[in-house]
Amino acid sequence: KELGGEARVKQIFASIEEEPLASASIAQVHRGVLRSTGENVVLKVCKPDVAKSLRTDLDAVYLACRAFEIFDPSLEQRVGLSGIIQDAREAILAETDLEQEARNMREFRNFLERSQGQGVFADVCVPRVYEKHSTKKVLVMEELRGISLADYLEGDVTFKAAASRGQSTDALIIEALNAWIASVAACESFHADVHAGNLFVLWDGRLAFIDFGSVGRISPKTKASLESLAYCLPRQDWRGAASALVGMGAIMGTDEEARGVVDPLARDLAYLTERVDALVQDMMTMDVNVTAASLGALSADPGALPPPQLNSLDLAERINRLVLDVVDIAEKRGLRFPREFALLIKQMLYFDRFVQELAPELDVLTDDRVNKQFT
Repeated sequence: KELGGEARVKQIFASIEEEPLASASIAQVHRGVLRSTGENVVLKVCKPDVAKSLRTDLDAVYLACRAFEIFDPSLEQRVGLSGIIQDAREAILAETDLEQEARNMREFRNFLERSQGQGVFADVCVPRVYEKHSTKKVLVMEELRGISLADYLEGDVTFKAAASRGQSTDALIIEALNAWIASVAACESFHADVHAGNLFVLWDGRLAFIDFGSVGRISPKTKASLESLAYCLPRQDWRGAASALVGMGAIMGTDEEARGVVDPLARDLAYLTERVDALVQDMMTMDVNVTAASLGALSADPGALPPPQLNSLDLAERINRLVLDVVDIAEKRGLRFPREFALLIKQMLYFDRFVQELAPELDVLTDDRVNKQFT
């Protein structure tokens, strides 16, 4: 129906596999072959009435949140729950518009082509979209041969070497991380769901980004604030970091109220950093003492046993107090990060996991191969 009826589908495709390659709540993916060229393609097809069903459910959740906020107006000021739900509603419904996903893919592909013209990101790609055969509910793309990063992570060393054509795993993940970071700065939108199932290691050694249904968009003002935050944090410029948070809209209230929070927030950031540094240092000391105690227990010298410094219960209590302090400061200063910031953090956590799995010796903060724009 979406492509113009069964006769039209047979004109376009020589075959479409009935069994889906993958299936999720919004859409499922099938293999196919174009009749005109014989090219192998994949078709992403929205499930029937999924947008209508999602809209009904999300509207109900939004109305329930608004009812709570009307009952207790402080909830809207402190949490802004209905605003969060509204953002989530728009993002989820956008995933049912496959024409928009095609535009997102085209933008990323154009970014890669520009970059490759300058000699970078040669090993990163995105599937080509057959736009004349695609609609709002059907997305037709070239089929890329390879395996998902999720399957790649499960393989042994020999399998990984064969799958990536001998390219080192740290080079593979650095190339993907750099391309993603550069796209955040260069494109109107960025891929906002780079989990291991949405990155493919191709048989020719390249790495492909797929599934651009979920994207984030950052205004130029917020981008400038993020770059300032990334510059200030490692230099312990707490006032600069606080100003950057205000600039990206992370403080609730009027502009004047937000500016008034800069100095108190700077002191809070310095205080929390001191707490975290002390906690990390004590954790390292405890680890050293446990090792030394184990060695001392094996020796004949009773004096070899070091005095106890910390125990795990003390450590857990300090971590709990630190978390509560963070929550308290966030509430006191009216700190609430924009959805886009949360999306960026989520993607960085994905990449952190990939680094731990593929290149545990890699330090993204000090390695010169890593783009430092937002790290």
